[in-house]
Amino acid sequence: MAMVSLLPGKLVLDYSSSGNWVSLGRYCHNEAPAQHKSTGTKLRVKFRSDPWTNGNGFSANWTSGCGALFTQDTGIILSPGFPGNYENNLTCNYTIMVDPQKFVLLTFDEENFNIEGGTGCPYDYVAAYTGNGSDSNLLGKFCGRTAPAPVSSLGVMFIQFVTDSSIVARGYRATYSAMECGGVYTAPQGTIRTPQHPVNYHHNANCTWSITVQPDRVVELKFNIFDIETHSSCNYDYVDVRDGNSLTSPLIGRFCSNVIPEPVRTTGNTMTVNFVSDASINGAGFTASYRTTFGVPLCGGFLNGTQGRFGSFDIDGDGLYEDNLNCVWQIVGQDNKVLNLTFEPMDIEADNTCDYDYLEVRDGLTSDDPLVGKYCGSRPLTYFVSSSNMVYIKFYTDGSVGGRGFNISYRQVDALCGGVRTAMTSPQTISSPNYPNSYPHNLRCRWTIDAGLNQQIDVNVTDFNVENHANCQYDYLELRDKPLGDNGQILMYCGSQLPPLFTSKGRTMQINFVTDASATAPGFSLTYQVASCNRTHSGSTGRVTSPGWPGRYPSYSRCYVVIQSPPGTYLSLYFNSFYIEPHTSCNFDYLEIRNGSDASAGLVGKYCGNTLPDPVFATGNSIWMFFLTDNSVTHPGYDITFASSSSAPGCGGTFKDSYGSFTSPLYPQPYTNNRNCTWLVQVPARKVVTITFTAFNIEYHDSCNYDWVDVYDGPSTSSTRVGRYCGDSMPAEFTASGRAVTIFFRSDQSQTGPGFRIAYSSSQPALMQSADKSSIG
Repeated sequence: MAMVSLLPGKLVLDYSSSGNWVSLGRYCHNEAPAQHKSTGTKLRVKFRSDPWTNGNGFSANWTSGCGALFTQDTGIILSPGFPGNYENNLTCNYTIMVDPQKFVLLTFDEENFNIEGGTGCPYDYVAAYTGNGSDSNLLGKFCGRTAPAPVSSLGVMFIQFVTDSSIVARGYRATYSAMECGGVYTAPQGTIRTPQHPVNYHHNANCTWSITVQPDRVVELKFNIFDIETHSSCNYDYVDVRDGNSLTSPLIGRFCSNVIPEPVRTTGNTMTVNFVSDASINGAGFTASYRTTFGVPLCGGFLNGTQGRFGSFDIDGDGLYEDNLNCVWQIVGQDNKVLNLTFEPMDIEADNTCDYDYLEVRDGLTSDDPLVGKYCGSRPLTYFVSSSNMVYIKFYTDGSVGGRGFNISYRQVDALCGGVRTAMTSPQTISSPNYPNSYPHNLRCRWTIDAGLNQQIDVNVTDFNVENHANCQYDYLELRDKPLGDNGQILMYCGSQLPPLFTSKGRTMQINFVTDASATAPGFSLTYQVASCNRTHSGSTGRVTSPGWPGRYPSYSRCYVVIQSPPGTYLSLYFNSFYIEPHTSCNFDYLEIRNGSDASAGLVGKYCGNTLPDPVFATGNSIWMFFLTDNSVTHPGYDITFASSSSAPGCGGTFKDSYGSFTSPLYPQPYTNNRNCTWLVQVPARKVVTITFTAFNIEYHDSCNYDWVDVYDGPSTSSTRVGRYCGDSMPAEFTASGRAVTIFFRSDQSQTGPGFRIAYSSSQPALMQSADKSSIG
C-alpha cells in the first residue's frame, strides 16, 4: 500500500494488485489532488506533457502503509516493517480473493512470528476471517511467539493486523496458496486428498475427483489417512466412491468416521470420488493413493461350485506374474460343507515377513476373518480345510521383483463340526468333537451364532482343557464378533483356565476351534444364549457394559447386575468409559451402585453425565448395580472393568480383556501405608499389551526407595523389569514384548500420595510368515 500527496500538475494515478492497472484519477491545471491510498503493494504515477504549453510541474510525497488485496493463487503477506518491528496504532486489512471453488490456505512461518502477547490477544494481534471483512466468521485471533496452525477458507479470506500504542515486536511472515477441490487424473497412479490436508477440511465443501486409466485395466483406491465426521449412515460429511466416470455411476461405498476403509476397486477403467461436508463438525480429511491394476476374472473374483482351480497370471509372457496386483478371490461352497484347498508348488518373491509380494489365506469370506497364513517364497500350505463353506484368498504384489506365482485347487467336502446356530433366551450347548474325550487332530470348526435384531449374545465356557501354549499357537478356542467393526473383539484361549464370560458387541458372533497334528485334550463345553439385561458375573475379573454398548443404550431399560468375586476377596470397579444422560440429580437415566449383593446394601453412588466416575472399592466380594433409562435421550452408557484382590481393596488383581484400566488402592484418595500390590495384565493370545499411565503421584525419592511402581515385561515379578517409578513425572507408555505385563506397587510406613491410574490396550504384533504346517497352515 502506498499513500501519495500531490502538488498541482498534470498526471494520472493507477494502482495494481494483480498485474492489471486500474485508474485512481487524472489531474491537470492547478487542481490539487486529494490524498490517495492504494489497495495493493504497487502504485504507478504517469506524467505526460505535449509539445506546446509547459508549467511548474508537480511534486509528490509517498509513504508505505499496510493492507492489500491479493488475487493470485499464491502470495506472501508481511507485517509492516518486517523483518524490523511493526509500528504502533496500526489497522491493516488484507483480502485474499481466488477462484470461488478453490480453498485459501494461510500458513504462518514458525520462525517468523512474534506479536505482543496476552490472554485473548487484547493488545496486538492478527486475525483471520472466512469472508471479505471482519464481520465474517472468525477463523482465529493470534499473538505471542508461537505460530498458529494453518487456517483455510473457501474462495476468500480477510486478514486484519491490529496494534495498540505500546509494545511493538517483529511481527509475522505468512504465505497463502489456493488449492483445488477435486480434479481430473489420467496418470497410471497418483494421490488425492482433501483440500489443505492435514489442516481440517472446510465446511460446505463438494469436491469431485475423476480418475481414468488405460482401457483394459481397473482403478484401485487405497485410503492412507481418514478422518471424516462420524455418523451411522454418513449423512453429514462423507466420501463416495463410484464405479464409473460420473456422480450417478454405481456406488462402491460411502465412508465416514476415523476408521480407514478397506481398499476399493472398480470393474472398469474409471472411478469417481466425491467428498461432501456440511456446515458443522469437520475433521482432518483424507489422503488416498490410486493405482492401475487388473480386474476380474484374471485378478480375483467370486467362485462357487463344488470344485475349481485358479492362480496367478502372466499377461506379457515373461514367465513371471504381473506387478502391482491386489487380487481377491472369495470361494463359497454349499451350506454345511467345508472347502479343501490344495496348493501346488509356488514361487513368490521371498522376504522374512512377506511384506512385498504375498499370498494371504483367511478362514472366511472377508479380510476380517481369521488369518490362516501369509505366504511368500516357495513354502506354501500343503493343503487347508476351512471351518465353514467360505475362504478368502488375496494375492498382492509390489512393483519390483516377481516370480512364477501359484496355483490352487479347491473342492468342497462334508463338515465334521461347526454350523449356523440361533441364540435363544435359554442356554444351548456347543462342545468340541468327542467331548469329554480327546478331540481329533487337524480340526477347523466354526459356529456362527445370530441373536436377532438389536440383541447380543452371552457365551459361558463351562469346561475347558485345550493344549496349552503361551500364544495359543497349536490348538485354541477363538471367540470373535462378526463383523468386527470399530470395537469388535477377537479373544483366543488355550490351556485349562476357564475363559471369562463373553458378550458379543452385536447380533452375530463366531466360535472357532482349531487343532493341529500333535497333542490333544478333552476340549471344551460352553453355553450360549441371548444376552439378558439382568445378569450375574462370577469370577475374579471381567467387564460389565451397558446394553448395546458401544452403541446407544435402549430406552426403558431396567437392568439388575450382580458381580461376585471368590470368597475372601475384595472387589473393585474401574470405569473405562461413561456417558449417561446428564441431570443435576440423575433423575432421568442413571447407574446406581451398592456395596453388597442386593438392593439393601449401602449406596456407593448414583451416576450420570459424561464425567468418568472414580473407581469403586468394595469392602467385600459383591457389588450390586441397577441401570435405569427413561423414554427420551440415550447415550453410549458405561464400560467397566472389575477385578478382585485378596490382600486389601484395590490392591492387586488380574486382567484378561483386550483393554481396560485400573488404579492404585483407593485412588484418587491417598493410598494406604505398607502395601505390596501386584497386578497382572494378560491380554488374549497372539496380541501384545501396551500400558499407559494417565495419572501418577507417588512419594518421591531420588532412588525410589520408599514408595514405588515397578513395571515388568512378562507375567510375573521374575520377568525383566522395565523401570521403577516414583514422584509426579508420568512414566512413558510401554508396549510389552508379548501379551503380559506385571505391575508391582509398594508403599512404606510414612508419606503417601494420590497414586496412579493405568489404561491398557492390546494390538496385533507384526505379521510373521506362517510356519509350514501340513494340515492347517
